[in-house]
Amino acid sequence: MTAKLVIDGSLTTSQTGGIIGTTTNNNANTGSVGEYVESVIASGSAVSLTTNTQTNITSISLGAGDWDVFGCWKMTLAAGTNSTNRQAGISTTSATLPAGEYISKDIYTAVGADDLGMAVPTRRLSLSGTTTVYLVTFSVFTVSTSSAWGYIGARRVR
Repeated sequence: MTAKLVIDGSLTTSQTGGIIGTTTNNNANTGSVGEYVESVIASGSAVSLTTNTQTNITSISLGAGDWDVFGCWKMTLAAGTNSTNRQAGISTTSATLPAGEYISKDIYTAVGADDLGMAVPTRRLSLSGTTTVYLVTFSVFTVSTSSAWGYIGARRVR
């Protein structure tokens, strides 16, 4: 039998005591504050890109709740490739970059073959039900092929 404590009202912790976290390397249960979800696409499994096309690198499924979602990505460029308007972001719509400040952007010309990496800004998502969340990228480049790989992670904050 599992005991359950119900508190109606506020919980005040001491200035020095706080709420005690885990003292080992275990994971928070599904639905608990601190729950963590991630997906990693390694360079050997990179996703093919088409110039001027928004593309999913990977995705995760998040349950209802308040989440901080973050990521990073890398793009492989051939020597002499001009890549403009490289972007990436966290989105709840497949192959669609989010609007506004949740996008990382840059412009780059590769002198030799190069892998370019960028962090994606953390985005707060308040979800009312289970939702697929995507790491999406977009770039305009001058070679016929390019590829990207990366990481998306989320931590339940409440």
